[in-house]
Amino acid sequence: MGRYRGRILRGALLVLVTNSLFIFGPRVLGLAIDDLGQGLQNHSLGWYIGVLLGLAVVSGVTRFGMRQQLIGTSRLVERDLRELFFERLLALSPRFFARQRTGDIMSRATQDIENVRLASGPGMMYSMDTLMLGGFGLAMMLSMSFRLSLVVLVMLPVVSVIVYRISKRIHRLTLLSQKQYGRISSHVQESAAGIRVIQAYAREEYMAGRFDGELEKYLQIQMSLIRTDAAFRPLMGALFALSQAILLWLAGTDIVAGKLQLGEYVAFSTYMSMLAWPTIAIGWVTNLLQRGDAGMRRLDEIIREPDVLGEGRAVGRQGGAITLQDLSFAYEDGPEVLSHIDLELPAGSVLGVVGETGSGKSTLLKLICRELEPQSGRVLLDGKPLAELKLDELRAEMAVVPQDAFLFSETLRNNVRFGKEHASEEDFLRSSEISRISSDIEQLADGWESAIGERGITLSGGQKQRSTIARAVLMQPRVLILDDCLSAVDNHTEEEIIGELRQYMDGRTTLIASHRLSALRGADRIIVLQEGRITESGTHEQLLEHKGLYADLYRRQELEEELSHGGDEHA
Repeated sequence: MGRYRGRILRGALLVLVTNSLFIFGPRVLGLAIDDLGQGLQNHSLGWYIGVLLGLAVVSGVTRFGMRQQLIGTSRLVERDLRELFFERLLALSPRFFARQRTGDIMSRATQDIENVRLASGPGMMYSMDTLMLGGFGLAMMLSMSFRLSLVVLVMLPVVSVIVYRISKRIHRLTLLSQKQYGRISSHVQESAAGIRVIQAYAREEYMAGRFDGELEKYLQIQMSLIRTDAAFRPLMGALFALSQAILLWLAGTDIVAGKLQLGEYVAFSTYMSMLAWPTIAIGWVTNLLQRGDAGMRRLDEIIREPDVLGEGRAVGRQGGAITLQDLSFAYEDGPEVLSHIDLELPAGSVLGVVGETGSGKSTLLKLICRELEPQSGRVLLDGKPLAELKLDELRAEMAVVPQDAFLFSETLRNNVRFGKEHASEEDFLRSSEISRISSDIEQLADGWESAIGERGITLSGGQKQRSTIARAVLMQPRVLILDDCLSAVDNHTEEEIIGELRQYMDGRTTLIASHRLSALRGADRIIVLQEGRITESGTHEQLLEHKGLYADLYRRQELEEELSHGGDEHA
């Protein structure tokens, strides 16, 4: 808001001018009525009409400027807030997103930002407008009749107490409403993302029931909020009608006694009517401000979220040697996933990572690419701790292909080029050949320009995995990390891809985690993880001779392949 201080000050000045002009209208009308009763001794009727029209036109122009400055400022604040919020999301660590619901983040990015905009625009403008109008109105009323003004002043404490109590309840209900809206958004997002699973298990009715339950909670909160807001207006209306009745009784006796002119009463009554809007607007404005405050608190939780990976100094071009020193890691409130890992991986070598499900393979790779931070120990790239390296340059040195292949709702070409959009066509085609995705292009209606839908829904699992491999290879990284990313690819294609990668990554460091041990036979070194520790280490041949877990897993997979081939031949 500080950067728009000038606009806000201009808007506030225009609010002052607008109400200063507007407030004289009833006074001029009262003088005209009294002058008419005396046969227009002071001014002509045209003069009074001209003054009233002039006040209306000038105050209308200034009101337009007031709205343009203050409401326009709220739109600029909205833009800045959305930009800040999104940039902050991009800076947060993957650990934050693992514990935060996507729907709740979307609720903050939409409804909460909108509530802040309403508070910083209409809320602020009408707060100034009602305060000035109310203050000027009371001043004019006091100048005409102190006794009648007391009727208005007596009602103000009553109004203040009612507004305070209702506002407090509105604030509490608003917070509950926005949190529940986040749960609903999360439910819709998860259902849309997992629609195949829902339909495959025929759980549509179950998911609809859960959603109805969340909707019912939201409805109850909203109905409570509506009842609270609806109760405010009749109360204000009743108090205003009571004040008008008392005013008419007192003013009538004063007019009969000759203590008050009819024009003064008309002006006073008009001011009384003008105060009805500020009085009623207090509840509406308070609601806007309460919603904006609640929304800003929720946005502030994200903006000030400390779970951000720290920055270090620039990296420069690296060789790709990786060192793990006494590395340990545990997820929040959980046991250790990795314990005291020590490893030396020379630049340009190929490391295979093997282990049963839950042994810590993916966690180890996430630590190496600094997607996670270790609780103890260090990961070094060419002798430098990752925490001391600049993140964007570190990311440029490493390319990661995760287990779950993620593609954007873009063309296939743009997805492959995502990490390096200005790569040459030659490099682009080479990366697609290495990943073997180029062999499937003819199957797509528009080839590389085919829109692949949300999360690549129009592609098969293997096609998605090969597309993400092509994307990583196009980066030409010093370190390539493949986290079991060939699980949906057949054995023959897997061997072709691994063979191409070995040639392409010659001189670069490669880490491959895979359940298929055949993919690791040519690795310079293979480590076996068991319960978060390295229990075996060596080449493929050395581990077979060791006759440990690796040899057992390898023999088991060979037997499965033989049985599979035998079954195919028999069929």
